[in-house]
Amino acid sequence: MTEDDYILIGQIRGIHGLHGNMKVYSYTETLDLYEKGLTLLIREPSKPGEYHTIKEAKPYKKGVLLSIDGIEDISSAEKLIGSDIWIARDLLPETDDDEYYWFEIIGLSVYTVTGEALGVVKSIFPTGSNDVYVVESKGEERLIPALESVIISIDLDTRTMTVDLPEGL
Repeated sequence: MTEDDYILIGQIRGIHGLHGNMKVYSYTETLDLYEKGLTLLIREPSKPGEYHTIKEAKPYKKGVLLSIDGIEDISSAEKLIGSDIWIARDLLPETDDDEYYWFEIIGLSVYTVTGEALGVVKSIFPTGSNDVYVVESKGEERLIPALESVIISIDLDTRTMTVDLPEGL
């Protein structure tokens, strides 16, 4: 497997205790991807990634408390603060036909049902009731709600999304 076969799932934000436990801000909604025994790719800023095995992971405040093989003390853990955590893409659970991971949506070219190019999905944020896609074109952003009535189709093969914008968007 190459590093391209991995996706970003979190970032180490701090340490906890004296034995190398790390506070992780998780980009996932579930702890399933932090299961004991799984291999993570941890990339320190401006350095190549290193592979580590999860010893333990548990919920901690708004994130994850993570313990990995090879990091047994506070000084080793401190060096990893700011590092990104990646996991093999093939470990992700399968999605239903109308469900997508954010990393699959970001970067899609967005068109209206009449063929007008709106830009590219640059980011996504949750609002509670639905996600919102931030579509950028020529330095300007447009917010598009991720609703069935608005998102007509998503084609990952052609990297395109077709939308039917309500009046006012």
